Amino acid sequence: MVTSVTQSLGDTHNIRVVSMDGVRTDALMPYKIMGVNQIAEGRSLIACHRLSFPYGVYYCHQPRGATTFSVSLVGSKDGARFDAYAMCHHQTTGWKPEYIAFKVLGEQPGSTVPFFPA
Repeated sequence: MVTSVTQSLGDTHNIRVVSMDGVRTDALMPYKIMGVNQIAEGRSLIACHRLSFPYGVYYCHQPRGATTFSVSLVGSKDGARFDAYAMCHHQTTGWKPEYIAFKVLGEQPGSTVPFFPA
């Protein structure tokens, strides 16, 4: 998967990988945001999402009209520090109204939708 992404982007110097495997912290505890930095925009990013299968299956795509940010966090209970990644989709006009993010955020197609990978 990493080889495919690097071949598509043509740049191996700014690849970010997010994995929660082995992270030992309470994901639901309050966190303090220490900083936010934009790291990619538009066609300069590829997002890969794990799909619900009993084995590793990923869906990789280049979202149009999206901006990705690195967010530095510190856990309020245990002081755990890590970077999370958030992607804001700006072009959602063609998305289905039933999409879960619209329901959670009380929005509709055409709205900017943030995505925070777990």
